[in-house]
Amino acid sequence: MDQVVQSLQSLSVDTEDSLSELEDILKYKFKSKSLLKEAITHSSNNNTESYEKLEFVGDSVLGYLVTKHLYCAYPKLYQGTLTLLRSRNVDTEKFARVCVKHKFHQYLLLNAPALQQIIEDFVKDIEDESKSFRCGDFKPPKVLADIVESIAGAVFVDCIPATVRTTGDSRNT
Repeated sequence: MDQVVQSLQSLSVDTEDSLSELEDILKYKFKSKSLLKEAITHSSNNNTESYEKLEFVGDSVLGYLVTKHLYCAYPKLYQGTLTLLRSRNVDTEKFARVCVKHKFHQYLLLNAPALQQIIEDFVKDIEDESKSFRCGDFKPPKVLADIVESIAGAVFVDCIPATVRTTGDSRNT
């Protein structure tokens, strides 16, 4: 029994350390660490909330930020061109590459060995690509893009004052 308790305490410390490391990468300290933990938790990890809801928020936040940047940076472009630019920059492959570049995938709480292997294979492909002159056309695992979106969603929600959040959200306190 003592060994089980020690193992759980070690896991908790490891998770806390990982969250702090991830905050350092993001250069953002969460008021609600549970949001960051949720943002990196895949649905295969049954012990806690998974990232889907935060991914939903982050998708809109990132879409807005890219739209605003393009609109301000290229005021003379037509709407159709702006739409094309946005769609080319807000997609699964771009976000998956961001995930790998910043090593967010190393913090993913995942309990799916087959998916973990797919992620590792994609990361290796990206690393191999950077050592050559070719520019690969890879099919990235969607989970990597999801993590970028969910982290963006977590930062956004963490910045909302608790008094503004919905009353049904247990993270209001």
